[in-house]
Amino acid sequence: MSKGCVDKANAIASRGPYMDSAHQFMKGFCPYALAAMPDLKVIHLVRSPLKVMRSRVARGSWPGNSHWVQPHGLNGQRLTIPEEQFESLTNLQKVAWDWLEHEERFHVVKNQFAQIVEVRFDDLVGPRSAETLSGLFEELGVPHRVDESKLAGLHRNANSVPSKVQSGDLKQFDRLCDMIRATGTSNLAWLDDPLYLGLKDFR
Repeated sequence: MSKGCVDKANAIASRGPYMDSAHQFMKGFCPYALAAMPDLKVIHLVRSPLKVMRSRVARGSWPGNSHWVQPHGLNGQRLTIPEEQFESLTNLQKVAWDWLEHEERFHVVKNQFAQIVEVRFDDLVGPRSAETLSGLFEELGVPHRVDESKLAGLHRNANSVPSKVQSGDLKQFDRLCDMIRATGTSNLAWLDDPLYLGLKDFR
């Protein structure tokens, strides 16, 4: 285990309540945080992978062209595919691979959390935002007050980057999934969960 990550987790735990919204939390820091804070609670926010693909490509953020995802190679990844295959992927598929990697890691450690609340992105930023937020906090047992007047920014930012799914996006996504399954690193069985199947532009 990385001593730096262990020290960071212990330092955070000693300060009391802790919140992290970074995607990379599940990929790297989560095991250390769980060791230091075994009652860690999680809100699992799921967005259509096809919308993620389009949104990130629109702002030029995909593996190999972004400061917050793995810049090169597949070192330390769960969903390993041959390097030459990864380099042959389209930018949309590279984003999809990164999304699948995050979700795969979440499902590997999912049962280690004391409490998880799962919600779809569209429910959080849609017309039922206030109700959704209240429900999340209530399930987590967190005292809260939702100020609906402050949700305007959430709604505005939800559509700030184009994410319109195009014809052929699902085919590219499925082709990548088949490639990953062929390596034997994961059967991606969690994609059959109703949380994902319910995303209308996905399945």
